[in-house]
Amino acid sequence: MTLSALASSCAEFGEIILAVDLPEDERAVPGEVAERVDRIVWTGGGGGRAAVRNRGAAAARGELLLFLDGDMLVGPGFVAAHRARIAAGCGASRGRIRELLGAAARPCLREPGPGFAPLDPDRLAADGFDPAGYRIGISVLESAVEARGSGARALPLWLASAGPNLMIERSLWQRSGGWNEAFGTRWGCEDLEFAYRLAAMAPYGLAPAATGYHLSHVQPDRWAEHRRAVAAFAALHADPAIDALPALLGPQGSVPAYEAAIGRHKRTP
Repeated sequence: MTLSALASSCAEFGEIILAVDLPEDERAVPGEVAERVDRIVWTGGGGGRAAVRNRGAAAARGELLLFLDGDMLVGPGFVAAHRARIAAGCGASRGRIRELLGAAARPCLREPGPGFAPLDPDRLAADGFDPAGYRIGISVLESAVEARGSGARALPLWLASAGPNLMIERSLWQRSGGWNEAFGTRWGCEDLEFAYRLAAMAPYGLAPAATGYHLSHVQPDRWAEHRRAVAAFAALHADPAIDALPALLGPQGSVPAYEAAIGRHKRTP
């Protein structure tokens, strides 16, 4: 689905690299997928998202690197919006993410009912992705990102990085050392930790027009995974804004709760 959506904007790309984290004996890509990418990069399996992104970036030839996860859709103009933000003087650009909501426990399709049909890869490739007629949601992290971008909240800049919708200059990725692969297969925070280091190195910009639509799916161990990932993040950097993350990335998380938690951690000796 992701490659089909990208196909409608393929003229905006220099190349498309598919990075896959699978052991050697499980390496197989359907022919229709292979035809839509310029190269496939394999990792050894079990390295996690940080390793996959680093391998894909290392294989790329362009001066700008755009990272997108395999469960997202984009429309025409997506890459151009990122490029415009970088051209404005930002070393890294973060697009907005919208949750495409569907039936629980399944990847999202259009809501059942009259006039709605499942997502069709061929149609996506021909027409581009149009979110009209889908239920769209916003995650608590995305609400924090947008509050930061609008100036409504004085939140940390590094909250503006989520790995599945990020453009960065190649030279900046190289100087940063890339994603920290010690996060392994933990779910979450490897992208925020990467952005934490980036924020100290270069300007960072939000590109609201570069919208990526995430195909929402159920993750039963989501909050337990977040707790482990936040603990790993906090062990690397002493910062009250990191220690307070459970108040944002939790089942009852919210931006006001996160701001209050930062204040509490700042007062803790």
